[in-house]
Amino acid sequence: MTKSTNNHRNNSNQTLGEKLLSRILTNGVGMRKPEELSDKLISFLGGPSIVSQLAKAIQSFVCWSQAVDALNLTGWLPFRTVPLSYIVEYTSDSSQLDFWLSRYYTTEWSSIRHDMILHLDCCQIDDEARVAFREALIAHELELYRCVCRVLFPEIERVVDGGHSKKLLDKLAVTQSLEHISFQERFDYVICGQLINHVYKSGKPLLKELRENPVPNRHAASHGLVSYSSHKHSMNMLIFADYIFRVVTTENGSET
Repeated sequence: MTKSTNNHRNNSNQTLGEKLLSRILTNGVGMRKPEELSDKLISFLGGPSIVSQLAKAIQSFVCWSQAVDALNLTGWLPFRTVPLSYIVEYTSDSSQLDFWLSRYYTTEWSSIRHDMILHLDCCQIDDEARVAFREALIAHELELYRCVCRVLFPEIERVVDGGHSKKLLDKLAVTQSLEHISFQERFDYVICGQLINHVYKSGKPLLKELRENPVPNRHAASHGLVSYSSHKHSMNMLIFADYIFRVVTTENGSET
């Protein structure tokens, strides 16, 4: 399946409101504050008849925008099995959301691992990458958390582009524009945001910033600048690697 076919499929699953909203966002509105976005949309569309069709999409976007802010405060990447309703429920209390996600990723680990393995079997990656990912799952389960980043970062880069992280960033950032993301894949959008803004961040970010973000940074992990040795570090790395392998497979048009 070609990239254009994939894009057509994603767009066809969207409602009219979602299509218009995603189109406007990709045409320069950007991720503004909710109230600014609403005003911009009304002005852009020029009348209440079309705006009424967008009401549900706008409401959903505002709610999700707030949820994204709450997720970023917790430092957890969201896995696809996490109930969205729970995240929305704890949006106004990031400490409660942090506690709930920590408990979820611990108590539901068996089902999360099973889901990751099932998706791994559908990805177009070689046997070396599959074995490495399974070893990372075992290391996480044995609480050997610092091993997970050191195993998975090299495998991600080898599978994607032979180790050139700038090419990896460019490739995945381009494929994940709002125009091509189904509104049912919002967790992936959050992970992509971390990819662009943190995991492969260009330049020289402050060491303090790297240490405060529980999502592993490739440069910090590779050069031993931060010890990614906690349950949260390890879980985030597994979720990130799972996402990358799925995106690369979809980009190649081979995932069924």
